[in-house]
Amino acid sequence: IIGLSLGEWATVIMLSGVVGVVLGIPAGQLVDRMSKKLVAGICIIAGGTISFMFLVASSYTEVLVLAFAGAVVDSFLNPSLRSLFADLTPRSVRGRAMALVGGGGLHMMRNVMANSILSKTFLTIGAFLSGYVYGFDTSLPWLILAVSMLVIGLLFILLVKDPAKPEE
Repeated sequence: IIGLSLGEWATVIMLSGVVGVVLGIPAGQLVDRMSKKLVAGICIIAGGTISFMFLVASSYTEVLVLAFAGAVVDSFLNPSLRSLFADLTPRSVRGRAMALVGGGGLHMMRNVMANSILSKTFLTIGAFLSGYVYGFDTSLPWLILAVSMLVIGLLFILLVKDPAKPEE
């Protein structure tokens, strides 16, 4: 809608990927020292805010800044979700749980790849429905995503408990 060229969009994706890779290890180390549920909840809320801001982005530079912000959020969100998932899931059922729901990852700017039965199902349904929603109103998918992430982030902070002792 704002007229980004294929090269500009490729540059946005590539540079945000570099940011994610560079921040990956230090972000994981920081997450290990903090409340994983709080980090995840704050990151989900931040992701919803970034998603909403894509609606008002009107230039390549604004999209690039939002993509960088999304990559930073990804860098903290994924280690916190995966670590929390491992901490909350007993080892005896962890493999089956991961096959059903995935490893607990959520992506804003990185390649989204379904890695479980449920995520493949939801990704397929979402891809099918998103075309219709976008055809109805081009801003509606962004609004649905932003509001959903804000609600999920708040619920995550309020309802999920950090385990006192991680599962083994």
